[in-house]
Amino acid sequence: MAVNPSLQPMLDALESRLKTGKLKLEIKSETELELVPQVPDSFPLTVTLHAEDDVEVGFAPWSEHLGSVGKATNLLTWLLTPYYRVVTAYSKGQAIESYTEAYRNEGWEFRVEVYFMDPEQDLPDPDEIRIRQQAVFLDSNYLTHYPQAQLDRAGYPVGTLLGETIYESRNGEWHPTNVPDLPQD
Repeated sequence: MAVNPSLQPMLDALESRLKTGKLKLEIKSETELELVPQVPDSFPLTVTLHAEDDVEVGFAPWSEHLGSVGKATNLLTWLLTPYYRVVTAYSKGQAIESYTEAYRNEGWEFRVEVYFMDPEQDLPDPDEIRIRQQAVFLDSNYLTHYPQAQLDRAGYPVGTLLGETIYESRNGEWHPTNVPDLPQD
């Protein structure tokens, strides 16, 4: 199946990554693509071309509408590294908001937020937060852009937990589930 010619620059930009075998491209329709990582602790990303100036990049339930194929390609590339992650807050099992975070010199920085409920009303406090982070590729020039960023020996942001990590609130602080609290002295 052929893709819409407007998406071809994205495919050209991703060509070298696709050749590694770490990433598979599935063409759902001429305007819908899915990038499926072929490594553990990863998740697929979707691309939907709505119009020349409206390209949606997503991972359920989060998605972001971008103004060009170039911007969408840039976001896709970063979401395949450990330097971007998708955060979704839940209340009673329902997604209430989702956003991306980018790792920079000062640590994790909030990016674009998506509300699943009316943000004009008071949103309920989340009882669970899920963070999806993957490391299909590393950016070898990352420290050139962010020289003060704290990375571990593998080149990941310090404290990275790949795949999906579910956090719950304990005593007013967020903790990953299935990880015991440290004993108190």
